[in-house]
Amino acid sequence: MAEKTLVVDDDDAIRNMLDAFLKAEGYRVDTAEGVDAALRLIESNDYDIMLIDKNMPGTDGNRESGIDLLRHLRSQSVSSEIIMMTGYPTVETAEEAIELGAFDYINKPFILGDLRLKMRRLSKYRSFVKQVEERTAELKAKTIKLEEVNTALRVLLDRREEERKEFEEAIASNLKSLVLPYVEKLQRTKVSSDQATYLAILQSHLAEIESRFMRTLSLQHKGLTPTEMQVAVLIKDGKETKDIADILKVSLKAVEFHRNNIRCKLNLLNKKENLRSHLIALSYPPAST
Repeated sequence: MAEKTLVVDDDDAIRNMLDAFLKAEGYRVDTAEGVDAALRLIESNDYDIMLIDKNMPGTDGNRESGIDLLRHLRSQSVSSEIIMMTGYPTVETAEEAIELGAFDYINKPFILGDLRLKMRRLSKYRSFVKQVEERTAELKAKTIKLEEVNTALRVLLDRREEERKEFEEAIASNLKSLVLPYVEKLQRTKVSSDQATYLAILQSHLAEIESRFMRTLSLQHKGLTPTEMQVAVLIKDGKETKDIADILKVSLKAVEFHRNNIRCKLNLLNKKENLRSHLIALSYPPAST
């Protein structure tokens, strides 16, 4: 869509020339012979670009009412891009116009080819700004959407944690009410020495399933194999290497091998810390402050 442009100049010849030239370039053009006429047009129209003469008489006799108009437009946050025109060019006046918010500055008399280049550069700038604003709006919308998704995920994660705790509590309750009583009954029956040992281990391991030790060991040290987990529990329970070998029906060397692996995975190699003491400590991790 053609950009809507306002030309403000008290010189009839300049106004008419710019009106014809800009329309030929494809712009939609309005003209105003002074500040008051310009303000009336600006009140009822949204202009993309304005060309304003710096030196034209105002209602109060001020010969720089174009600068006053620029200052007023910026104070009212009018978004139009402005090119200032003057027949009395100086570096100071150019700097003043730019500092007040003009996009560019052109000296009279000007070559229409120069004005064409400035207008095209301004149009490209406006197109770029529009793309940036659209992209910014898209990113803002995506950010809001991501925040909504993150909130939903946090709710789901919180619910999942609650369900995990409920599941653990249900498992512990079922073990106590449905499994451990029968283990205790078996212990009161006539069983061999080996069977009694296995039952004691079974009872201990079932209790460990609900214990803080097993949760800490399995979550923090997932590298332990199932056999190493068994050995770790027996070590914590105070079993010696020979006892562990008899219970698991493995050689002493195998138990030593697993003990060494456990120390390695618990980062205890080349440390004097007792393995059983460390495993017991896992049963009672320090309370968070």
